[in-house]
Amino acid sequence: MKAMLNHQIEVSPRRWLLLPIEYKVRELDGSAILAFEAAERGWGTILGSKTSIRSGVNLPRGILNERWIEPGSSKRILASQALGQKLSAWCEEGLVYPSAEHYGRYKVEKKSLDLLEAFFVWGQNQYDDMVNKLGCRRDNMVVSGNPRFDLHRSDMRGVLAMRAETIRSEYSPFILINTQFPFFNGYYSLATIQKKWSKSGRFRTKEDEIKMQDRIRYDGQLFAKFVDLTAKLSRQFPAYTIVIRPHPSEKAASWAAETAPLSNVRVIHQGNVAEWLIASEVCIHTNCTTGVEAYLLNKPAISYRPVCDSRFDKFLPNTLSQQAFNDDQLMDIIKTVLCGQKTDTDDEVLAKDEVARHFIANFQGKMACERILDRLDRIDFPEAALSFPRSFLDSFETAIRKQVKILKGVLAGPETATRKRHITEKLDGADTSHLVELLVTAQNVTGRFKNIQVAELEKNLFCIYSQSPAGT
Repeated sequence: MKAMLNHQIEVSPRRWLLLPIEYKVRELDGSAILAFEAAERGWGTILGSKTSIRSGVNLPRGILNERWIEPGSSKRILASQALGQKLSAWCEEGLVYPSAEHYGRYKVEKKSLDLLEAFFVWGQNQYDDMVNKLGCRRDNMVVSGNPRFDLHRSDMRGVLAMRAETIRSEYSPFILINTQFPFFNGYYSLATIQKKWSKSGRFRTKEDEIKMQDRIRYDGQLFAKFVDLTAKLSRQFPAYTIVIRPHPSEKAASWAAETAPLSNVRVIHQGNVAEWLIASEVCIHTNCTTGVEAYLLNKPAISYRPVCDSRFDKFLPNTLSQQAFNDDQLMDIIKTVLCGQKTDTDDEVLAKDEVARHFIANFQGKMACERILDRLDRIDFPEAALSFPRSFLDSFETAIRKQVKILKGVLAGPETATRKRHITEKLDGADTSHLVELLVTAQNVTGRFKNIQVAELEKNLFCIYSQSPAGT
């Protein structure tokens, strides 16, 4: 009976990479590809819930890769170092930002950067901004690109093709709208954001608060414009499904309520955006990384910009997209795309390629996964075994602890239910079957990643490793 209730997941000694995930739909697939690459080199990877990974409970010591070094993150990094981990990082928002000054103010803490073994930047542009304009140290900085974009390369995008075909069979033909209005349509109130940012040091002056209020108004104006646009698209293209994909930090329910009367509109937030881009006819966005992803996938994208503000507009996604500043321009571009006609001249194509190469290191050449592991392989760190207990009693105790935490939160304030829903949605659908399907597809597309195992340690926490520590 005891054997039925208790068992351990055992993995022989090796180096370990710990990859906390913030948003499943944005980060899981790229991180999994990095884990597959690591397994071929003899690493094991723990992938999933940032809370479980940062706690270090029952996990081996290794290289923990953080996804942010924003103001206040040094406390978290020091806590991980105290548990015996070494730290590397990249910044999920280090590709698209309004200016170097804005990025340095809100997304970079030099103290955190100094604590890292390596910091992986998206491309030469981020490196130049951080080193030359922000005065950051350069010796631990690696121009690598990000694993998210490895799947956009022509030699890897077949990994997403099967999912894209499933989407196409259900929704095609469809026009994709990707939204990004978390300050106006987000899960948290202005008061909550102000409290959080004041604590982290992002709010320092009255001007910071005024700028935040301006950003909320800017997002609100764009939100209203996109609501009106959706209705117009629904009427003008009745044979097409209009798919709205809200940003992970937005409330999808708001979009569902606004578009409820429109029979050919769907609000969907599932899967990697890349597979939706592949399946779509055209994508509409504003200031969103989706425009960059569409460009890398050779899919037409339009940046709809009926409201502009240089403080918040973002160069890269707008430059790599067609730009429309009013509805008439937008409709003309959509009709051109749907007729199969080119929207860029040959010179414009070359100019955009040059911009992409400057911003994205893995646009060509080595994959980001390879560049990252080339650097991590140089870090001196002892091998360790994994012995992770799995028992009914442990699972029951973990569930009780989580419910107690939720109850405390409910008693703490009125936003807790919304906050809990947001946290749950971040990793919703992250399960073993998703990772195994991705692994099998990657094996078929690349002919690589043989003998790799995926084991679920607990809910939203996975171990990826080769059966042989040599990765053979």
